[in-house]
Amino acid sequence: MVSSAFSINTRDPFGAKLRPIMKAPSAPFQAWWPTVLLATALLGTGCAGVIPLPVSATKVQTGHRLKPAQVAFIQPGQTSRAEVISHLGTNYLALPRERAIAYSWEMKGGGGVWWWWVVGYGSAAGDAGTWTSGWRAFFVAFDEQGFVTTAAFKSPSTRLSLHEHMYEWVSRLPTATELSAIR
Repeated sequence: MVSSAFSINTRDPFGAKLRPIMKAPSAPFQAWWPTVLLATALLGTGCAGVIPLPVSATKVQTGHRLKPAQVAFIQPGQTSRAEVISHLGTNYLALPRERAIAYSWEMKGGGGVWWWWVVGYGSAAGDAGTWTSGWRAFFVAFDEQGFVTTAAFKSPSTRLSLHEHMYEWVSRLPTATELSAIR
């Protein structure tokens, strides 16, 4: 009795035998389906690609590029904020509460080229473009007395502003009490 409750009903409510909805493919269709599949692949196809481009080592697009030799004078605990600014200039972004500054510049290149296209029967679509990520920065953090605690070259992403990158960088630095415990 239980097996009949789960059997498939092949009769309609009036007692007639039900016919299957799907029929087996006809012989001509079975012979032509590889051709239809190939035509669909050729007529409805597309492509996407990305080519990364290196950063130019010499061409600065905006800002003033700093090199390691230019910042070699910075010694944590010895170099003051005034000395940093007198050597590197006043073209910086400051975080007064966090006692940090950043010099930033953008190098030419350092991005890539992207494209995509789709071709269908009688129509086509596509797009292409470029992006750059040659943004560079030099961050300097100071203690309460205005002396350098640390400095670093960074390659910020374009998802965040320079302020946000600086806040993130400063938040990872040890606090004054942690530094005094180390010394």
